[in-house]
Amino acid sequence: MMSNALRRFDPAWFEKYDGIIKHERLGTHVGKPNSSHNYAIEKCVNLMNQGQSIVHALFKQDDVMKREYHIPLNTSIDASRYLLRQGIAFHGHDESEESANKGNFLELVKYTGEQNDATEQMAVVFRFVDKSGTVKERFIEVVHVKETSSASVKSAIDDLFAKYGLSLKTVRGQGYDGASIMKVAKGVAKSFDLLSLLLKIIVVYK
Repeated sequence: MMSNALRRFDPAWFEKYDGIIKHERLGTHVGKPNSSHNYAIEKCVNLMNQGQSIVHALFKQDDVMKREYHIPLNTSIDASRYLLRQGIAFHGHDESEESANKGNFLELVKYTGEQNDATEQMAVVFRFVDKSGTVKERFIEVVHVKETSSASVKSAIDDLFAKYGLSLKTVRGQGYDGASIMKVAKGVAKSFDLLSLLLKIIVVYK
């Protein structure tokens, strides 16, 4: 109230459109966890925190794959350069799988590979439901495994759960990218068949 006059919007407008002050309408607008409103909020949060987005994780994996592709390529080039400089023949008389000597080039590449430790990697992504009921996905980390056997992968998953203080009893389900070791009857997928309830783990094996 200023100078005996109301300094606000026309009160008659509020009387005509009284529904605008009904706070329960806000709940209707927000809707369920998978509503357009909550979906837009999740998109906004992901945009603000791209470091944890699935797309960002996949781009990082693409970079890893590119670097790994260059390793055998550079090895082949180095082996070829060495043989050319020394004037040594590339091919052998028998380059079959059963041959004990497949020729200078293949044997040199094989020897070079044996001098480097092979590191297998497994990318792990969690899909979960937060307190508001919104479904979210988060890239956790790239786990190094000793070998590609199902037992080794399962052990790595167990260690990862222990590292983050998670319980396998809260797992609702799991998904894999179709790697052959996941399909074995006694493999990783079989090991987790009886786990149930809240959390879904998606293991992308590379």
